[in-house]
Amino acid sequence: MCMGARLAQVEVVAMFARFLQDYEIVLRDGSPSPVAVFKMGMIEPSPSPTYEFRPCDGTGSGGN
Repeated sequence: MCMGARLAQVEVVAMFARFLQDYEIVLRDGSPSPVAVFKMGMIEPSPSPTYEFRPCDGTGSGGN
């Protein structure tokens, strides 16, 4: 893997990690509970759930 591709991959992982620190991700009310389905070598949730992203209040263990 070239250095530019590796750097881009690390940036995406860091951005996603920060997103997980700042938001709580929960299933929306009435959303179906997903079950893992294997399709063409990939795992996909079925039925497709809907999520709600709630900003964290900053009092959690990983707070700022």
